[in-house]
Amino acid sequence: MSPVGMHIRLVLGKVPGQSPEIRSGKRRQRQVATQCVASLRRQWSAPAQPEISVSHSRGWVMAGASGSAAGRFGVDIEYADPARNWDGILEMLSGEPGRAHAPLHGAMIWTACEAVFKAVGHFPTQTGISDIAMGCEPNPNDRGRIVAQRCGPVLLLSVVLPVDRRFAVSVAIECEPGSVDPNGALIEMLAAPHDGEDCCSAFSIHIPSPARMPGE
Repeated sequence: MSPVGMHIRLVLGKVPGQSPEIRSGKRRQRQVATQCVASLRRQWSAPAQPEISVSHSRGWVMAGASGSAAGRFGVDIEYADPARNWDGILEMLSGEPGRAHAPLHGAMIWTACEAVFKAVGHFPTQTGISDIAMGCEPNPNDRGRIVAQRCGPVLLLSVVLPVDRRFAVSVAIECEPGSVDPNGALIEMLAAPHDGEDCCSAFSIHIPSPARMPGE
């Protein structure tokens, strides 16, 4: 069977008036998350409702799903906080000293590990985390280009959030090796609707591949 492309929809919501330097209240995040999930469900007609994963970081909230026939799915978003000890976080995750080359690199590794956990119920192995660290370092000149890599049973797709490049986003899709063509991947980002709207607002971003695989 030929590998298939991957179409992922991410609905992005913003807590009104929230800056990344301030942590959002849980109640306000939940309100925005509810809007994001409801909007995402409207993208698919019943009964073909996909598995939905939700994540939030500071003022941003994201709900995601894949329209493919792949398995479990996870999404994570994280603020690249310059005040966080990303090296210490990497050591905590992998059990060995690690080095984040920049806050955005550390946030990208964190989102990849969290997305894997949400998809398959466990974090990557120590070797897997080291491979992720080498494979997902963002390139400042790569605006909107997807980084794709395998991590055990999942395909990882990582990207810097186009509308706020202080945030990293990773998606993990459980799928057999070779069953999905990462160069056919498409991450579609839509804005969460305002109250009373039936569909996503006019703001939308399409991020086409080719994906960048490690070693290119």
